[in-house]
Amino acid sequence: MEKIAVKKRSVVVNGRRTSVSLEDRFWDSLRTIADAEGKTIGSFVSEIHTRGEAVNLSSAIRIAILEYVQQKGFDQWRSTMRSTPAAAFSPN
Repeated sequence: MEKIAVKKRSVVVNGRRTSVSLEDRFWDSLRTIADAEGKTIGSFVSEIHTRGEAVNLSSAIRIAILEYVQQKGFDQWRSTMRSTPAAAFSPN
């Protein structure tokens, strides 16, 4: 089984430089989401930090990424359900 490395990187959160430890996949996701939203990683992380929903910033980022993906996935599913006739989902 492959070991997953945690990488510590610096980000500017609300004007202050801080270190955040995340796995590479989360860093990639964070970058992708920030790009998709037209934001910098720092501004996106600042928004997450401002919510104050988690004990530490790394956890808050992971939760925000999960919520973002869940919401976008749900929206795509809901859109598909509305545009596809019910018969298409029939088990017959």
